Amino acid sequence: MIMKEKLLKEFEEWLHSEVKKSTANSYKSEIRRLDSESKVLGLPEISKWHALGYDHVIRHLKQNQAWYDGNKKRHHSSSAAVRQFFQFLPNTRSAEKTDYSESYLLDTFLSRVSIKEILLALKTKKNIILQGPPGTGKTFIAKRLSYARMKEAAEDRVEVVQFHQSYSYEDFIQGFRPKESGGFERKDGVFFRFCEKARRDSRHDYFFLIDEINRGNLSKIFGELMMLIEADKRGAKHQLQLTYSNQGEHFFIPENVHIIGTMNTADRSLAMVDYALRRRFAFFYMPPQFNAKFEDYLQAEHRISASMIKRIVAKVTALNKIISDDNNLGDGFEIGHSYFCTDVPKGGDEVLWYNHIVDHEIGPQLQEYWFDDKKRALDQIELLKA
Repeated sequence: MIMKEKLLKEFEEWLHSEVKKSTANSYKSEIRRLDSESKVLGLPEISKWHALGYDHVIRHLKQNQAWYDGNKKRHHSSSAAVRQFFQFLPNTRSAEKTDYSESYLLDTFLSRVSIKEILLALKTKKNIILQGPPGTGKTFIAKRLSYARMKEAAEDRVEVVQFHQSYSYEDFIQGFRPKESGGFERKDGVFFRFCEKARRDSRHDYFFLIDEINRGNLSKIFGELMMLIEADKRGAKHQLQLTYSNQGEHFFIPENVHIIGTMNTADRSLAMVDYALRRRFAFFYMPPQFNAKFEDYLQAEHRISASMIKRIVAKVTALNKIISDDNNLGDGFEIGHSYFCTDVPKGGDEVLWYNHIVDHEIGPQLQEYWFDDKKRALDQIELLKA
């Protein structure tokens, strides 16, 4: 009982730093009410919810008609409070003793099975690539996976870079740069510095995120490190001399460094990852997630009405079927869910919000897809707005 009360008080303190006072008070009341009614609802006391996970708790609550009706009547404040509670769990002072890592992945809309598969690959393979259409939250998921593995949102142990066509080995690993006073000096690249930082802190995991990994010339960027990024080639026993190193200087990738890359499957200008790099990464496809988790999120976090959510899911799912069946496109070109993970402007009309997203974000994407058939693109835009 003491532990439960301590947890609830921590949650209430945390809420006031995350949301406005009136919302915090609403969520506090909802969570305390749910805890007091836990036996009637068929749930354990709230201090044990972490073992069940968010998916199980919210699914169980939805099966209770009285809770479901009350939640709807109160504009989904109860489901929003549950979501906030699970987002709070990794921040509780008792987190060291309990694994709340999956709470970091609530807003990714991934299934628990998918999360476990990806986290296992990240632990064993050390290198993964998230690939999928635009708007599926690949970069967001990459960061959240890092937090989940670290079991804390330690920004100082996460580095993010974006590859592009002119990105080089010298930018990434090491090279000579001109000095203001004339001549050249050797400078370490971002990945070299990151590895040195991780080496000095071997007790903690570090995560290097590469956005749009297939935009760069990977063989040239990684150079001799192509071999060292393999999971079984980590550590000092596999050290080697780099291209620009002095005689006797050696480099290795520490075992606590993990690499997460993202790939946009809808960019026709990008080359596929070559086999040499492909076999060193585990690949995971990130499809659009217009599922129950997505619907719960829009209701709880952005206060989107049930009718608008139903419209979004139906319209975009129908569009994605057309895109997937198109021989020149396919499922790698589908429209992602994250286009809609934004707030409706205060006092705004959610229909105008929806149409604005269609006209200025999804529409241009469709016109690019069907660049040789303008009428088809415009027809699909109108169908989304119909």
